Amino acid sequence: MAELLARIATFAAMIGAVLTAWWAWRARDRWGRVSRPAALVGVGPYRRALVRSHEPRRVPLAVLVVAGVGCVWGLLTTLVFAPSGLVFLLAPARHDPVRQILLTLSGLGVFATAIAAFALGPSLMRASRALIERDHDAGERALSVATWSSLHHAMVLVSFVLFAVHEDDARIAVVVAVPCAIGLVHAWSLGRACAIVARVQRDERDDEDASSESAASIVIGDRSTL
Repeated sequence: MAELLARIATFAAMIGAVLTAWWAWRARDRWGRVSRPAALVGVGPYRRALVRSHEPRRVPLAVLVVAGVGCVWGLLTTLVFAPSGLVFLLAPARHDPVRQILLTLSGLGVFATAIAAFALGPSLMRASRALIERDHDAGERALSVATWSSLHHAMVLVSFVLFAVHEDDARIAVVVAVPCAIGLVHAWSLGRACAIVARVQRDERDDEDASSESAASIVIGDRSTL
């Protein structure tokens, strides 16, 4: 079983990397343009001119990394973690009534999060694609998924802590804490990526306003000379 899950995880990571690269290629014209350094072209006193050109702005590296991790993590959540949670429900119960209560609470939490994980994974992937491609609702979608992911991973951790107490084995909680920590950090990173997208949008609006003011001043100057 462990070997099968490892192969699925490797396959998911490869698919996630390919999808992220494809989304970044599709979004190559959606992040605006940046000015290239001015170049002097032409030969001769009347043919030389200073030319400015533009090139597409690349997807910010931070957004690309967060979205790439989100895509891979979404695939792992759906293909690995969710099925593993359902398999966990087959764990035998102890005869101690208190431990049975702990196992029941833990089982309910794991069952709920495992079922939700089948939906959380695709949501993480859609939010990642929306960030890279700068969809109009990318920020709202990413923030809502980040909140959902935070609550999900916190509930997973609590559920397995209860199971660790039931089994008298703290290693279970430690092992589960690692992917939960990754999920929580990624959820926080989604918020940071949204801030980057919003900053790029503000910069574009400022550039447009500056261009409009410059064009207006030129028109006014031309009229004044008349």
